[in-house]
Amino acid sequence: MNFLSANDSFAYFDLEREALFDFIAEGDISGVILLSGDIHRAGFTTAVPQNKAVTGGYDLPELISSPMANSNGGNCNLDGSQDYATTNASQCFNEGHYFMTIEVDTTRPDPRVVATIFDDAGALQGRPHEVRLSQLMTAE
Repeated sequence: MNFLSANDSFAYFDLEREALFDFIAEGDISGVILLSGDIHRAGFTTAVPQNKAVTGGYDLPELISSPMANSNGGNCNLDGSQDYATTNASQCFNEGHYFMTIEVDTTRPDPRVVATIFDDAGALQGRPHEVRLSQLMTAE
């Protein structure tokens, strides 16, 4: 692999990504949410471990907050045809500059995280994305 190329996406590091996912599943680590950026778009997607059926792992939500001060260029095809970041995306934005707020509420019976994307003028983009702790558990 040419590490000096622009291919710095999670998608280009299959072995490392799957090793991390396996570690989470085998360690029975619950509540993992991936936070990322620097991919020239913002959105919500899901990382699906390849070995999930074997390790008992779970799908990991990925909250992507980017770009605030850079150009756009990432694609937002939500059909999974282009790249890892949009394979399981539920929302994607690439026409402006964005930031994300993350609200963590551990007082609820099923604790949750709510992520919301805004443009640089503060206007809500799409709809808030909720992840509950009960969704982030390894299989028994």
